[in-house]
Amino acid sequence: RRVYFVSSMEPQATSDAPKSKIELSFECKHLANKDVLSKSDPQVWVELETSARTFKLLGKTEMVKDNLNPKFTQTIQLDYFFERVQRLRITVWDIDADDKDAIGSIECNVGDIMGSRGVIERELVPAGSTKGKAGKIIVRASEVLDGSTSILFDVNGRKLDKKDFLGKSDPYIKIYRTNKDGTTSLVHQTETKMNTLDPVWQPFRVPLHKLNEADPERPIVFEVFDWDKVGSHDLIGVASASLAALTSGTTSLPLINAKKQKKKGSSYTNSGTLNFTKIESVQEPTFNHFILAGTEINVMVAIDWTGSNGHPSNANSLHYRSNTQPNQYVSAILAVCDILAAYDSDNRFPVYAFGALRKRVTHDVLNIGPDGQEVLGVQGIVNAYYATLDDKNTSLDGPTNLGPMIDEAASRARALKGNESDVMSYLVLLILTDGDVSDQKNTIDSIIAATNLPLSIIIIGVGDDNFDFMEKLDGDDQALVGSDKRKAQRDIVQFVPFRKFRNSAEDLAAEVLHEIPHQFMEYVKLRNIPAPPLPSAQILEQARIKREAMQREL
Repeated sequence: RRVYFVSSMEPQATSDAPKSKIELSFECKHLANKDVLSKSDPQVWVELETSARTFKLLGKTEMVKDNLNPKFTQTIQLDYFFERVQRLRITVWDIDADDKDAIGSIECNVGDIMGSRGVIERELVPAGSTKGKAGKIIVRASEVLDGSTSILFDVNGRKLDKKDFLGKSDPYIKIYRTNKDGTTSLVHQTETKMNTLDPVWQPFRVPLHKLNEADPERPIVFEVFDWDKVGSHDLIGVASASLAALTSGTTSLPLINAKKQKKKGSSYTNSGTLNFTKIESVQEPTFNHFILAGTEINVMVAIDWTGSNGHPSNANSLHYRSNTQPNQYVSAILAVCDILAAYDSDNRFPVYAFGALRKRVTHDVLNIGPDGQEVLGVQGIVNAYYATLDDKNTSLDGPTNLGPMIDEAASRARALKGNESDVMSYLVLLILTDGDVSDQKNTIDSIIAATNLPLSIIIIGVGDDNFDFMEKLDGDDQALVGSDKRKAQRDIVQFVPFRKFRNSAEDLAAEVLHEIPHQFMEYVKLRNIPAPPLPSAQILEQARIKREAMQREL
């Protein structure tokens, strides 16, 4: 099978944004016949929309002669960015000897395909010369596995040197990659086994590219240390071997302590041995795999309804409803939720306000959906927001307490958690706020308590206020620590000020969403969740029918 690959550089992504490659394959049904004496000779062309709003050709399938129901073998690969809108135009042409004639086309986002378990089936929009129906096209996406292989190690030590005066040793291993220039880089450190000379460490995995840059002959260095509570740790010994050697019969390595060897001379044998009971290559699950297997990204929206926004009737208010352009709240909702909606099959979203005064009661958590229900579609979120602005029984108040809203999201995420062995739904809480937080301690504690749940929190700061506390919540540099000294198990918060991207909704969405795949996979690793099987044809058909029904409702 031939693969047509073009690296799509449009639209541009942030430099550290996770990306991966996917492969698109195509099938058509009941195509319109454009030839008089035979059947059409169809070929699929795929184009990607650029930042200039023009379409650039990515690739073409082969031409299939005399066939109105072709299955194309030639696929097209492209870089997939979860956090970006990637608009495709897919056209089916009838290829003649000296000309081509368009049969029909569709436009869709890459996210539409991925969020539909990797399969969409659409009616082709007839080209100008096509009479009647143009036929259908089926587009399938699959993951191109690249760099997701890890090496699983099962290691124990035997007869290690005794380093502690009143005990044995407390050994742990540091594992280093040997770089091309001869230096080494630490790639993994095991847990410490207390008071033993025959430790058995927990099995661990190291990504292959991290271990030896996929060079099986590159030496891997193992340093075994004795952990000390006070002072520096003591070196027990060092061993090295290539992955090729370790996987072709070398199951035990002597640990050598150079200083002890020099001191004892020929009487020195080793300082113990490292024994490898298992070394195997494993394919790590990826974010794309979970999405293609049917994992959904659910969205919950929380909007700041505090008085510091300014009265909505004032043109300087952050909630001002202009006739010419959406305010920052609406712009942020559209930019982020338009992308995430593709990964939620029912397109129903809970929408909340915090700091709102309704019927003389201040609410930290106020459901503003019609009758407290979830809204349908992204436009439903905007409609609920505008309806609440117009509601004479609801007004801006305060304070800005985020803890209760995060607790509400955690409660929803806990309900999604379901079976500990899978993660079929993951919740993203989108918080839109204009300034500082009143319950800072409670907010941090709520975030830390939620780090073991299928939940990510996106905070977009609207307006020009000080957002120093929000920057602290975005724990990229160091883990959050709660009032009880507990640490966050993983980073689940991403903060972005709207003002930084006020001229580009696409860049705003890319900035706030690019950490979601990484945060999702950190949750998978934390819960040790195995990769789910890809769906059967029957499940795909059921999902397609469900999504088409939802689209009709929208």
